[in-house]
Amino acid sequence: MKKLTVVTGLCILMFLAVNTVYAQKLSEKQRIKIENELESVFEEALKTGESLDADKLMVSVDDKYKAGHLVNGIYYSSFDTVMTIFKSGIKNLERQEYDIHKKKITVLTKNLAIISASGIAKIYTYTGGSFNSTFAWTFVYEKTGEGWKVIHSHRSNPR
Repeated sequence: MKKLTVVTGLCILMFLAVNTVYAQKLSEKQRIKIENELESVFEEALKTGESLDADKLMVSVDDKYKAGHLVNGIYYSSFDTVMTIFKSGIKNLERQEYDIHKKKITVLTKNLAIISASGIAKIYTYTGGSFNSTFAWTFVYEKTGEGWKVIHSHRSNPR
């Protein structure tokens, strides 16, 4: 009986410890404040993406964890590699416009959140042509001393 009590007590302590570590209770006011902050960060990132400003896009990412980035099913361990490919891909493009169809901001903790979005990008070339491309994105954001930064991304162009 004593052994059962000790094991039960340890299980309860482990349960409480795990839930304390992973659960960070945020008030509704805190959650809304964070969502608004991320909404602004995301809107700024959209403008940067529309202007094809690769250098400014680099500033919005903190790759310290090397959490990886997925682009159209290909895994890149470094965001620098993603940006090298991006820069080579935009050489003949003038700009793009994003039409967001769906977007969800999920606040996980006061310093961690996810933004998922999908829609259509209209892409304009220097030759005067244009084409549309669907997209689906997931960005994991962490609040750092420099503001909200992307620490992991997953982008695809579903057909």
